[in-house]
This record gives sequence, C-alpha cells and structure tokens, in this order.
Amino acid sequence: MLTAADLSDIPVGAPGFGGMLVSFVGQIDLGRSLGVSALIILVVITLAISATRIATAAWAATLSLLAVLLIALVGHSATGADHMNGVDSLAIHLVGVCLWVGGLAALLLIAGRLGDQLQIVVPRYSRLAGWCFAAVAASGVINALLRLGSLRDLASAYGLLVIGKTAALELWA
Repeated sequence: MLTAADLSDIPVGAPGFGGMLVSFVGQIDLGRSLGVSALIILVVITLAISATRIATAAWAATLSLLAVLLIALVGHSATGADHMNGVDSLAIHLVGVCLWVGGLAALLLIAGRLGDQLQIVVPRYSRLAGWCFAAVAASGVINALLRLGSLRDLASAYGLLVIGKTAALELWA
C-alpha cells in the first residue's frame, strides 16, 4: 500500500486510493509482485501461528523466502543495464540476509528452551551465518559494481549507502 501511495502520490486513505491500489496490483508488474508477495505473507503468518509440527514451520520459512524473492524480481536491480546479474545478486543478497538475521532472531527467541541442545544448535547456526555473511558481502559487492557507473558515483546517495554498508560489514567481520 505504501509503495502504491508513494508512486501515485495519492495518500493512503485519500479519495480514490482504493481504486488506484486495485489498478496498481492488477496492472503494474511491481504491484502484481507485491500483491502476490503479500498473499504469500498471509499464508506464512497463518502457517506460523498454527504450526504444531516442524514440517509446517519449514513450509512457512520456505514460503517466506519465496515472498522475498518475488520482490527481487521487480526491484531496482531488475531495471539495470545488467538485468540478470543484478536480479541474481539481489536475490542471493536478500536470501542471505533473511537466513542470517531470521536465524539469529529465532535462535535468540528459543535459546532459553534449548537446554543442552544449545551447544549443538549454536555451532550449526554459526556455520550457516558464516555462509550467509559471505553471500551477503559478495552479492552486495556485485550489485554495487553493477549499479555504480564510476568512482564519482560513490558521492551519490546510493554510493554513500554502499560506503556505509561496507564500513558496517568490515566492523562485523
């Protein structure tokens, strides 16, 4: 809804917003992708709330990654000069971040209930986090190289964001 409002310059709740939102989701690739992603998210929420088995939680996690990948297909990288590499690197980037941060959040939420198994789970998560870190770093570099035309572009808003992310990544490593 917020993307539609931003792109159309019609505030959420303003007269005509509902009709514009239906047109956005029905006729624009970005809107369709965001609409399908939102539907998948509703399914994920339902599965996550009602999950009583690990398989159900695994399906919810898998579907949540699908919802994120749909956004990568129509994101800013999808319109770049090197479309395929841009989309692929963004998809890897998003999946890496989701697994890394989502895994850490899940681990923090359930750490108290793991008891002795915490000693098994933490090293396994750490290996996954290490691979995710590498994937996020590599795909971020690839995406930045594709989007920045020259060193002068480092002074742009996106260039400054890249510099900030690089500094944060260095601190994390």
